[in-house]
Amino acid sequence: MDADDIMHPERLRKQKEYLESNPIIDILSTGYYLFIDDPFQIVSHTNFEETKLLNFENIAKGSAILHPSVMGKTDWFKNNKYDALLSKCQDQELWERTVSFSNFARLSERLFYYKIDHPVNIKKIIETQLCSAKIAKARNKSDFKKYKIMKAYAKIAFYKSCQILRLEEYISNKRLERLPKDRMLIQNAKENVKEFLKV
Repeated sequence: MDADDIMHPERLRKQKEYLESNPIIDILSTGYYLFIDDPFQIVSHTNFEETKLLNFENIAKGSAILHPSVMGKTDWFKNNKYDALLSKCQDQELWERTVSFSNFARLSERLFYYKIDHPVNIKKIIETQLCSAKIAKARNKSDFKKYKIMKAYAKIAFYKSCQILRLEEYISNKRLERLPKDRMLIQNAKENVKEFLKV
């Protein structure tokens, strides 16, 4: 969790209670809001319909688990280490490596407020996609592996082109346009943040 991020005051209690009531679950994440600059500039939110167990296909999409929102069993983390050789996406590699023998779940409730880059940080995106391709190459699922590698390199080519053409602001605004936005939901979330922070 970065210093800019915020969690709902009830997040830890709700996740702890869920894990205690569902002892088969190893890792539990939550829904979340996205904001830019400060927590009152909420621009989007997840629309996870229900709390659910996650499979490999969910995990491999990369957005199913928000790393800062994760709570899990201590023993699980002791037995499943992050790959220290990776400079990026250590969390994604860990989830994909362990999902076949672990139980991951996600609360639909939005209990986290996550800051995103605006405009987008193209260098960071390219580094993440290179890491994603590296992870995919290590997989045994050949068809899905090819898809993930091709997708990663296609994104790299696209963002490098945008970088050359200096289109960071344009693609940042387009990204915001595509994100889900329920105005009433966002307004309520802003009021909640105001209450959390007492401002």
